[in-house]
Amino acid sequence: MASSQSSSTHSKVEESASQSNLHGIKFHGQVEKINQGLFSSLTKRKSRRIPDDILPRLKKLDAYKLSADKMHRALIYELIENAQYSKLLYTPNLPIAIQMDRPYRNIGEFLGNFEKITKASRKGQYPAMEGPVEVFRNCSLERDSYVKKQLENLKPLITFIGLEYWEYSRLRNLYLDSLEAYDTAITAQSKERDEAAEIATQKAMKNRNDCKEKLMEYVGKLWDNGKPKHAECVVKYAEEAVKHHQKMAEILTKADVGQKSTVSVLPAK
Repeated sequence: MASSQSSSTHSKVEESASQSNLHGIKFHGQVEKINQGLFSSLTKRKSRRIPDDILPRLKKLDAYKLSADKMHRALIYELIENAQYSKLLYTPNLPIAIQMDRPYRNIGEFLGNFEKITKASRKGQYPAMEGPVEVFRNCSLERDSYVKKQLENLKPLITFIGLEYWEYSRLRNLYLDSLEAYDTAITAQSKERDEAAEIATQKAMKNRNDCKEKLMEYVGKLWDNGKPKHAECVVKYAEEAVKHHQKMAEILTKADVGQKSTVSVLPAK
């Protein structure tokens, strides 16, 4: 008899323990309270769900943002050619001094220093470095100017990614909050059934409608006015890249890099 009671008690304890570990979460209290908590959580999640009438358009905007992000990152990397420095430019607030590799400037400085050291320490005749140094200096200046122009061209894209999209996200969250507040007001009205509860429900409904209107108005603005600007800035980027390569070619063509002038160097005293 004692064994039977012990087995029954043990079974109840196991059942209670299994119910108190629903979804891997340990609850403390009666089973009824556990169910109420789960129901409340599910209700809250449901109330914050985007309605089907606007969900497709919001999903479309989210997908567009991801594509715009990939496009911008790819163009910035192509422009800077350095993964570490590129990451510093994934923001609308660009730094005053752009960090990037400057090979043309480095080569020009090296050749200039090489000529000085050679003149000071070695005897003989060596090619003059003034021409090549000038070429690399001009190439460096052109590249610096090119990077600044391209960052300016891409401003509409990074403004959308880094500012406008997050304003949309803020409005979307406000709308979700208004949905939850409206459901809460409806629940309260069904319990209270008085004038105060009815007024609160009407206010919550108006706020919900206003938030939805502001959200969709902003989405329309981004979609209708923003997309053409983004496409235009990418086209400008491509056109500027062509101009840049043409200018670099002109610098090399005009420079008399192949001149055979020499510098006579006397032995150091």
